[in-house]
Amino acid sequence: MLLLVLGRLFLYAALAAAASNALIIPTTTNKHELSRRDMNVGSREASAWLSPQHMPEVEATGSLVVRQGDSGDSDKEGSIIRGGKRLRAGVLAITEDKRVVMLNNGGSDWIFPRGGIDTRYDNYDEANPVPAFRRAASREAFEEAGIIHAADPLDEENFQLLVHDSDSVEYWFSVPLFSLSETFTEREAGRTIYVHEFTLTEAREKLSISNEKRQILMLQALEEAASKGLVDG
Repeated sequence: MLLLVLGRLFLYAALAAAASNALIIPTTTNKHELSRRDMNVGSREASAWLSPQHMPEVEATGSLVVRQGDSGDSDKEGSIIRGGKRLRAGVLAITEDKRVVMLNNGGSDWIFPRGGIDTRYDNYDEANPVPAFRRAASREAFEEAGIIHAADPLDEENFQLLVHDSDSVEYWFSVPLFSLSETFTEREAGRTIYVHEFTLTEAREKLSISNEKRQILMLQALEEAASKGLVDG
């Protein structure tokens, strides 16, 4: 009898220990509440990105509803999502000698500045969205690479539209470069950002070494700029 009681006590203790280390995400009627949670798993900190836009919902029996996203981008304040994709804009800043500015964050990829429309700054209008894409491209040029350009983003002649994707969720523009600032948002945040000017041939090579889908439209924008005689070499 004593052994039976001791056995049950041991079982209860084991179950309690397991429960204390379990990661439980309660069901909620507002799935956006699950966009980001900081959770303790035993003695370890776990920061979980649970995007309501990217991945399909996975449901288990009981109280678990889990969503996973590839980056958490869609949860940024001010973002606009259309068809599960964040509205974005990018820009090719071009020098007087027809080189193009690219940036690198310490990895292998060189890219053009690109970022999402932010309703707090870009004055987005669903009936006429293109001006907001222009403002976003202008803002991201400085925030990501310190690019100071020589045209107003609403100046269609000098701030030229190059390409956009088939869903009209991403637009690319070109603009004459005025100067490059040594201090800008990404660097002030403590990130290592390299900025360099490349010829057309060099820029093509930089983009072609990556398999990232996001760079396909970048390459299309570069080729369109080349066809317009904006970038060369």
